[in-house]
Amino acid sequence: MIDIKDYFTEASNISCIPNEEYENLSDIIEAIDAMSRTTYRGISVIDCYKQNFLYVSDNNYFLYGFTVGEVKELGFNFYINQMQYNDKQIFEEMDIVVYQFLQNYPVENIKDFTLSYDFYIMDKYCEQKRLVNHQVTPLKLTKEGKVWLALCVTTHPSNKKAGNITIHKKKAEVYWIYDKKNKKWCQISLPKLSDTEKDILKLFIMGFKTDEVASRINRSPEMVKIHRKRIFNKFGTKNILETITFAKNHRLHIY
Repeated sequence: MIDIKDYFTEASNISCIPNEEYENLSDIIEAIDAMSRTTYRGISVIDCYKQNFLYVSDNNYFLYGFTVGEVKELGFNFYINQMQYNDKQIFEEMDIVVYQFLQNYPVENIKDFTLSYDFYIMDKYCEQKRLVNHQVTPLKLTKEGKVWLALCVTTHPSNKKAGNITIHKKKAEVYWIYDKKNKKWCQISLPKLSDTEKDILKLFIMGFKTDEVASRINRSPEMVKIHRKRIFNKFGTKNILETITFAKNHRLHIY
């Protein structure tokens, strides 16, 4: 069993953040609260020094039966209490390997990276588990380059099982996935779509059906299906819902 200390190894533990640093955060929290009202996703601001949440949005689906106040009161114990054992083990290793990955880059570049991972979380009464995706982006760093505050976005995963750990870099055409078996990071190229494939995927994201997509791009429905299958193959997905989720979670530029 792990406790709160297992989330913060010596590699990322922060010794001190002066109280006056917290006095200038209201504008950031206000902006994030405004952003949270434009999305269905769960939004939170993680405080890695105090090991709690500075902000939690009121998206009920991603509160798992808890209230905002209950989640904030629990702090990181919320995850410890509601995660399954196997997922807790992932967190023990993830803190170290992510820190080691970021050590390869200058401090000024650390905010360009976003960590993504999938795990199961139980609802308040442990009657139902949900597979979710967390995307964590640094907001504020210490002088040593350790993450003090981070923006966490909770959404539906594009994978069907827990344990996937990836890192994306802003504007990069590659991303990194952690190979747990061999304990190393593997660089992966983001899939590239043709202009026609981008147009088709964009229309599916907008909710159009196959015949409607075909009409809008002046192609036959059969040709749209062929292009859609090519997109599935490039993304490694099996249906349009998985494909749309993959595109959003990997922030592919299709517009």
